[in-house]
Amino acid sequence: AGFSIHINIENQFPDLPPDTEQALYRIAQESLENIVKHAAAENVSVSLTFADNLLVLLIADDGRGGEFANLDLGEKHGLRGMRERAAGLGAALEVSSTPKEGTQIQVTLEIPDD
Repeated sequence: AGFSIHINIENQFPDLPPDTEQALYRIAQESLENIVKHAAAENVSVSLTFADNLLVLLIADDGRGGEFANLDLGEKHGLRGMRERAAGLGAALEVSSTPKEGTQIQVTLEIPDD
């Protein structure tokens, strides 16, 4: 795809239901597909962290950006699908984008104590 990818995945996570794991995987997959298709990025980072009962998936690129800054997430199929998957988990999905600086997609999911 023409970019370097940096991955940071912590080792300690609570057990997640398979549907939660799949939804997070699909959100990451769609984000990376959007980067390949639209971003012209040189660097991409993917991180998955867990602290204080919050699981955070963050995908960021240094590409074109700006495309999503004023976009209703419902207007694009890929973004709509990510939003629907996040909502189905009860997670927050945030998209931020700055022209010529890139785009970040963050999914935050609260994992209650057992």
